[in-house]
Amino acid sequence: EEGYSVAALQFELARNELDTGDAIVDKAVRLTDQERRTREVWLHLIFLTLERLDFAPKKGGIRPKTEDSLGLLPMVERTLDAHKQGFTIEGLKLELALEAESQCLTPAQQSLRSQWSRIVFFAADEAAST
Repeated sequence: EEGYSVAALQFELARNELDTGDAIVDKAVRLTDQERRTREVWLHLIFLTLERLDFAPKKGGIRPKTEDSLGLLPMVERTLDAHKQGFTIEGLKLELALEAESQCLTPAQQSLRSQWSRIVFFAADEAAST
């Protein structure tokens, strides 16, 4: 609500890693590069969703522009279109599963697309309820 940017949140993710002083515990809870990249994708999905919904911070903060450096905007727009048309998350998942068969997506690709669509869908729900 304060107008955070993706870059600021990514910086916080990297900067605020837990340092307990116990090397074994620190290694167990520290994010791997892949986990950090996953969270960055999630942040991009949420920020692109909020931007496409023209969602503004309540306190009048400036909404930073989100670059679609990952090429996620078409998927975000498609999911938002389904949300706007009244799809439920279950209906969207069914639609994605049927579409995956015709696109010959691997199970891993199907899983990622489903996960990312859920993030967009729930971000849209949250934005609509505030």
